[in-house]
Amino acid sequence: MPGYKPVSFFKAFIFFVVLLTATLLTAQDSGTGNLSGSITGARGASISGATVTLTNRVTGVSSNTVSSPAGTYAIRDLPPGDYLLHVEAKSFQPAELFIRIQPGSSATGDVRLQRLPPSEAVLVNQSPEVRQTVDAALIEQLPSDHNTIELARIAPSVQVFDAQALSPTKSGIVAASIGGRNGRTTRITVDGIDISDEVVGSSTQNVSQSSTQEMRVTQSFAPLSAGLAAAGVVNLNTRSGGDALHGDFFANFRNQGVGIAQLPGGSDNPFSREVFGGGVGGAIKPGKLFGFIGGDYFKQDYQAPVIFNAPFSALNASYSSPFRQAEIDGRLDYVLSARTRMFYRFEYDNSSSISTFGGTNFQTFRSNNNTPSHAFGADFTTGAYTHSVRAAYSRFANHLDSRFNADDPLPGIDLAFSGGSGFASGSSAFAPQRTIQSNREARYDGSRTVAAHALQFGAALNRIDALVFRNLYGSAPQVGLDTNSDSVIFAENNGGITNPLNYPVRSIVLGNGFGCFSNDAAFGSPCGGVNDTRIHLYVGDTWKVKSNLQVKLGLQWIRDTGRYNSDLAPIPCSGASGFGALAPCSGTGNLLDHFGNVPALGSRIRQPNLNLAPQFGFAWDPGKAGRSVLRAGIGLYYDNNLFQNMLFDRAARQASGQFNAQANDPCASHGVIVFPGNVPQDASGLCGQAIGAVAPAIQALQSAYQAANAAAGSNPDFLGNILSNQRGLLAPNFQSPRSVQMNIGFQHQFGQATLLAVDYVRHVGTHYLQGIDTNHVGDASRFPTNCLPAGSPAVTPAPCQAALNAINRTLLANPLSQACPQTTIVGTSSQTSVNCYIASVPGAAITDFAQNGLDSGAQYLGGLPASVLGLTPETGAAFSGLNPLVGRSLFFFPSGRSLYSSLQIMLRTHSNASFRGLRGFDFQFAYSHTSFRSNYSNDLGEQDVLPLAADFNHPTGFFGNVPFDRHHQVSFESIIGLPLSGRLAFIGYFASALPQTLFLPSSNQPGEIFRSDPTGDGSFGGVSLNGNGAGDILPGYNIGAYGLTYSSGALNTIINNYNSFFAGQLTPAGTALVTTGLFSSTQLRSLGATLPTLETAPPNYFTPRLFKNFDLRLSWPLRFKDRFTIEPGVTAFNIFNFANYDAPGYRLSGVLNGASGSLNGQQSAGTNRIGLGSGIFSLGSPRQLEFGLKISF
Repeated sequence: MPGYKPVSFFKAFIFFVVLLTATLLTAQDSGTGNLSGSITGARGASISGATVTLTNRVTGVSSNTVSSPAGTYAIRDLPPGDYLLHVEAKSFQPAELFIRIQPGSSATGDVRLQRLPPSEAVLVNQSPEVRQTVDAALIEQLPSDHNTIELARIAPSVQVFDAQALSPTKSGIVAASIGGRNGRTTRITVDGIDISDEVVGSSTQNVSQSSTQEMRVTQSFAPLSAGLAAAGVVNLNTRSGGDALHGDFFANFRNQGVGIAQLPGGSDNPFSREVFGGGVGGAIKPGKLFGFIGGDYFKQDYQAPVIFNAPFSALNASYSSPFRQAEIDGRLDYVLSARTRMFYRFEYDNSSSISTFGGTNFQTFRSNNNTPSHAFGADFTTGAYTHSVRAAYSRFANHLDSRFNADDPLPGIDLAFSGGSGFASGSSAFAPQRTIQSNREARYDGSRTVAAHALQFGAALNRIDALVFRNLYGSAPQVGLDTNSDSVIFAENNGGITNPLNYPVRSIVLGNGFGCFSNDAAFGSPCGGVNDTRIHLYVGDTWKVKSNLQVKLGLQWIRDTGRYNSDLAPIPCSGASGFGALAPCSGTGNLLDHFGNVPALGSRIRQPNLNLAPQFGFAWDPGKAGRSVLRAGIGLYYDNNLFQNMLFDRAARQASGQFNAQANDPCASHGVIVFPGNVPQDASGLCGQAIGAVAPAIQALQSAYQAANAAAGSNPDFLGNILSNQRGLLAPNFQSPRSVQMNIGFQHQFGQATLLAVDYVRHVGTHYLQGIDTNHVGDASRFPTNCLPAGSPAVTPAPCQAALNAINRTLLANPLSQACPQTTIVGTSSQTSVNCYIASVPGAAITDFAQNGLDSGAQYLGGLPASVLGLTPETGAAFSGLNPLVGRSLFFFPSGRSLYSSLQIMLRTHSNASFRGLRGFDFQFAYSHTSFRSNYSNDLGEQDVLPLAADFNHPTGFFGNVPFDRHHQVSFESIIGLPLSGRLAFIGYFASALPQTLFLPSSNQPGEIFRSDPTGDGSFGGVSLNGNGAGDILPGYNIGAYGLTYSSGALNTIINNYNSFFAGQLTPAGTALVTTGLFSSTQLRSLGATLPTLETAPPNYFTPRLFKNFDLRLSWPLRFKDRFTIEPGVTAFNIFNFANYDAPGYRLSGVLNGASGSLNGQQSAGTNRIGLGSGIFSLGSPRQLEFGLKISF
């Protein structure tokens, strides 16, 4: 945010803390006697939130307060006399103490509470909900990086990670993966108010840990009030003030020179991190008005290492990566009457960071987040009804800007290498970018008890407005390169392989300089606005059928109004009238009906209006002894369809507007780039040349392209202008994604202090989006089976004629083959011409024919129809799809499916007994055996943001383990009382390696449909839509097979099996040429048009490994004058310095190209070790020691 200075804001925060403290002290500065004391557990640990009631034994007048996070309390202005002190706390037995108050003096009332074993009420009243609660004591005492959501990992099957893996706008945010999902649509709420990011997912803000009272993580059978809960729910409850003044202040510090292990790559780069803050609360008007204010400030300075694989490891360097964050929470609570309580809460989160996206590289950017929010609540009763009202407003603003890096070898050009080296430089393709999201939310939740029924009902209304401005690739052209064997040979002959500027250009992406994705104004911008109104209604009943049996029934309805572009009318055929005879249709019909053979494809997108979600569950105590409970539940839960999914669709359907767009890649369009108005430009001299030699020409091309877009009056990416869409349209039969959640489990109490819970959880996800090309460009099954002329007059089918023309152009393009006979018909004529070429041209290859049109339209025409490039179907690409008059047509259908199942075991116990100086302990152990399978093969197991099907002909054919599927997870935590009031706390987390999907390598050269497309669908032919140099999934294997179905040590067995049964075979595209007689199988094998032989991994190849982490905290709370506690401490993160690799989004490549960075090329040293993250200190990074001091009162 321009002009914002976090330090200045934090100084203002400190000022308000001091001001509030003074106000509270003044408000309580009278009376004739005072009482103060501490509430502790059996081992001396402080108990926060205990209810303290002091009753005058003569008059019966009572005073109430709650204990502070340090366990202290105080009641002032007491008349002299005898009193009864009564103390209660959750999970503890109540205790009482007689107190005498003397005039003009202060009495001390310290109380030690004993743990309360699980009771019948706790068990029998358990909901079928599968959840984990992290209370104030755990938040305060367990080791963490001062981010409460980090502690969600103590729940079975929950993973936490750096949310920047999901989006560059999520720097400094922690994501929670629940139910095997990647955390993008996990619902995040604060005091029941939604703070989820509706554009790209995750959360809009962090919440100060100093202000957090409790966190609840719900995995299955979420309450009706949760709404969109298919991916789990995390709710944070904030702290309130009480009658007594209470507060705490802390400062934590860590530095590279003190106990920090070497960073990834063996570097000892400078690093320091300071976290300080606290909170104070109390009564402004005793018994009526209470206040609390708290906050945290993070200051991190870090020289982030940049580590590349060979051949660029000599270019390893670093960049400055500072991180600043201020989190503030203020709350006022007002007791209007015995039946009514109200509150107002203000939160503020501001952060700034410099980092990279997609790995460590030189494409740095600055991310600034600014999020203020306000919430009002009222809880009251009227007769038999209880009511809860909430109203809230929040505004999240993110701004990304590219940062210049001194190590950039080619300023003005973005370099992006595939093939495993990891090298990238220049500006970030994602910047500049601006995202704003505001939420205006109001909700009502009510209940009433009628006999044995506890009825619940409620309604919520959330108006969500957003601005999305993304000038993607607008700062500089992005040039794609690779380190495949032919590129390395090229670089050796052009100056050496260690210089990135010596490598040949393989792709070029030009941005048009615009950033909007809609024509609607928002937040002061004339375009880029999207909005939605979410309505949520529910009704439920918790029925106590018997004293030991409860049944829960419920139904909810959810409707979003602005997530599907259903407000846009179908595009008429007249929108493509400019193509004349080459238009796919004319008149008033729907244009998109001609983009494949899907009925009514061009119809208006369906608006889901009947999203009803029932649920049923029960909890039963079979023995009626209060020691066991059997519980089960089943419910339907809808998921969020993010704004991200509709942006490209909206931009493609509107004829006018300055929408962000990229030009077709000239390297995938036989050297032609199309400017607005379908004006072809020659760029043939750029592709295949050393980037260092052609960089000025590429820069000039981008400048000219942006100037042409600025002068254009219409949307150059409009479907009627280019008859193609490769970024994504929503199918007209859209349905909201959903999950049927089922669970069954039991709890049993052993002895007086041990509770065992075993649950089986199963989620079946349906109607998630899957992208396919409805025109099936490059699909071998759409190529004619008979290429002989037919009809009257006899005409050769257009794809066959295109193939014949490609053969003839190939003969003419090479001087050595110009004397070969031109082919006129398939069969003897075409094969004779091909034989002549093979005999005349040494090293003849299928790429020679492919680059002249014997290829997928995705490669030879850049996914466009031939007409856009000034060609006809007969002179265009041979594999041009169902309708050669249109190009690639990427539609997202609600056909995706996922299946999650998990056996979860949790054991909780505590002991108050002392043993050799130890003063009791609390302990929790959790284990989960999990399987999460879906149709999605991408690196994040992405099923929430426009994921592509692995096979366009059989979208649900692949169904395997996704990248977040850790089969085994173990977590344990404990808090142990030590001698001399010391305290030891630790968290251990161990998990099996993540599975990998294995892919054939793609050379990024023409003709990939003949080399890396064994499914024959054309989905990853040539310059693939996923852009990672990957071909199809390795034949014979499934999604996520490596590491689960097949052990990580079996890689060479897998490769040898593939080489024995598949390598050297024709792909379906090659078979189609043989079937028609265009080529013989012998000719295709001679030209290298077969599946490749894969390199085996070296003897010491790097295998995916277990994730291991153990954090420990040692502290000594020291009490002074019955009110103040000073607690020095030290925390060791990853104390054993376990080396962890393959963080989500930053993993070794499953593309088996044999290069460094791939599974069959990476050496055991491993350069993909988990680093420090984007300001949040990633779990599992190298060991660090943190020293801290906390003062509580």
